[in-house]
Amino acid sequence: MTTPPPPGTPPHDPSGSTGPGYGPPSGPPSGPGYGGPAGPGYSSPSPYPGGPGGGGYGPPSGPGGYMSAPPPTGGYRTSQLEPVEAIKYGWAAFTRNIGPFLLMTVVVLLLGGGFSILGSYLDGSFDLDASSTNANAAFELQPWGMLLSLVGSILASILSLGMLRMAFDVLDGRKAELGRMFTGYNVGVGVLTGIVVSLVTSVGLLFCILPGLAFSFFMLFASSRVVDSGAGVGQAISGSFTLVKDNAGPVFLWFLLLILLVIASVCTCGLGFFVTVPLFTISTAYVYRVITGGQVAQPV
Repeated sequence: MTTPPPPGTPPHDPSGSTGPGYGPPSGPPSGPGYGGPAGPGYSSPSPYPGGPGGGGYGPPSGPGGYMSAPPPTGGYRTSQLEPVEAIKYGWAAFTRNIGPFLLMTVVVLLLGGGFSILGSYLDGSFDLDASSTNANAAFELQPWGMLLSLVGSILASILSLGMLRMAFDVLDGRKAELGRMFTGYNVGVGVLTGIVVSLVTSVGLLFCILPGLAFSFFMLFASSRVVDSGAGVGQAISGSFTLVKDNAGPVFLWFLLLILLVIASVCTCGLGFFVTVPLFTISTAYVYRVITGGQVAQPV
């Protein structure tokens, strides 16, 4: 026979509670931003990490209940690639750091075109009989121009890597500085990556042109992988291919805008290249950071 409970004892609840007013609290949460139990063994964290109470999280602000990352210092952040924004960002960064970018653009254009012109001049400076059909003599003169063009291309590619380094500094919230052009990455790997990409592109252009154009398109971020991520040659090439493949639509639209700018530069007798070259470099770094989820700071 069961002994009845003493007077005043609340009735037994099979669910484990002991009746109204007993057991875990069922009312409003006792800690800010947290709806869990409060009492011995429990903490009442604050709505945000690092706030009073420690270790808590605020209400989710992104899809699926995840908190979105706070914007980096500088206040600029974008979650997806917008081609027009990439061009606008490149222009803003260029105009705020016009000195170093314009100076390096002038040097790159002079090296890239100057050595080729010098090679052509040396090829034509020899006194050859115009009526002669001595093709071998003409062939022997070609390596001079090819050699100077190669030297100019390598030097221009090194400086282009330096410009890309300055572009990533701007994305990190820094001013572009000439003294940081060759810091934070392996210049040799960057040059070797450029040579490999150029050779494969040249071979592809020999086969109906389209393979070479397609390969160069997929290699848009090979140098960025080296400069910003410290990748090797193979990682730079494979990583660039994957990035372009996974973001082919917006990347193509952005690249199409750059082609239109190049055409406009040609129509200005080449003067527009002093703007197009740094714009291409900075916007390339911007696009790379956006599609990889990296930091994008407001240009300073």
